[in-house]
Amino acid sequence: MPCPAVFPDAKGAFTFFLYTLLGTNHGILVALSRKESGSFLYNPTTVVLVVECVKLVAATALYAKSSSVGELVQEVVKHRKLGALYFVPALLYCLFNNLSFINLANYDPTTYFVLLQLRVVMMGFVYQCLFRKRLTMMQWSSLVLLTIGCIIKEIGYQKWVKKDTSLHNGKDNEDKDDNKDGTLHPLLTPNIATAFLLMAVQGLCSCFASVYNEYLLKGKASTANQSAPLMVQNVFMYLNSILCNLLFLVFKGDFVSVFQWKSIQSIGHPIVIGIIVNSATTGLVTSVFLKSLNSILKSFANAIEILLTTFVSYILFNSPLDLFTALAVLVVVCASFVYNLNPVKNEDLRRESGQKEEEEN
Repeated sequence: MPCPAVFPDAKGAFTFFLYTLLGTNHGILVALSRKESGSFLYNPTTVVLVVECVKLVAATALYAKSSSVGELVQEVVKHRKLGALYFVPALLYCLFNNLSFINLANYDPTTYFVLLQLRVVMMGFVYQCLFRKRLTMMQWSSLVLLTIGCIIKEIGYQKWVKKDTSLHNGKDNEDKDDNKDGTLHPLLTPNIATAFLLMAVQGLCSCFASVYNEYLLKGKASTANQSAPLMVQNVFMYLNSILCNLLFLVFKGDFVSVFQWKSIQSIGHPIVIGIIVNSATTGLVTSVFLKSLNSILKSFANAIEILLTTFVSYILFNSPLDLFTALAVLVVVCASFVYNLNPVKNEDLRRESGQKEEEEN
């Protein structure tokens, strides 16, 4: 658990824990909506598009609660350049959301969250390359620990899958002979390699979108764009997200199928409704999180999700809860804790950005 000094106030602490619970709920709800074959009860892209529409309506309603729709339109026109910048994180979040359904179909929830922690390693490179901030030895040590934890969990899960499949098919002895025929280890098979690649892409999308979104909320949005209101920035994000998802549908060739009655009807399933409400709430909470806290602390919240998801997955899905899982979770949590003892501070980023602008002027 992070120390109280990490949070600027009670609102920041509440945002932190709410984000953690919502993230855990997402993994569990998506897993519950998965069929035995690995497919889903619905079209994932349709659900993602509906979620973005719900978030747009919610952001508009929250802004109109204290102002008016007319004033919102004026703010959108006034900060239209900022709106164009939000296309980048919107596109990355679009890829992240769609990949989450694919990766949750490939892994159990606990493994999914542990492997997703690789984005913390990527975030270190993003900060160091884009913001020219050299990470300390302690920070890189924690990232190495985190990588080790991910590998431990994946090896343990693959051993469990292989054993479970062998017992289920009654071919325990035949599987033992497979290794003698030169069969590759599960971690080296094309399917597993593809799964790892998809997780890496999802993690990269997550960390870069998070950092860039935070930069807009704390940097660009407070300087060149005269500090656009938070909900106006959310409107920009969700409008661009809807556009990105529509383009994604055209690219996949699923534009028509997504709007078919079967796809729309599946949205009425209770679990799907839960996914939509939970995801929309998460989107709004994330913007508040990045505005008041930072991306590094966000990674710490993701680490806590592993603990919660491990416990819930064991109860609901009988996911492996063995020595590999316990050791991996312990290493990941310790790595996240060590990293957050000396994180990259966003205050320094804003100060350096301001100094750079003064030098240019």
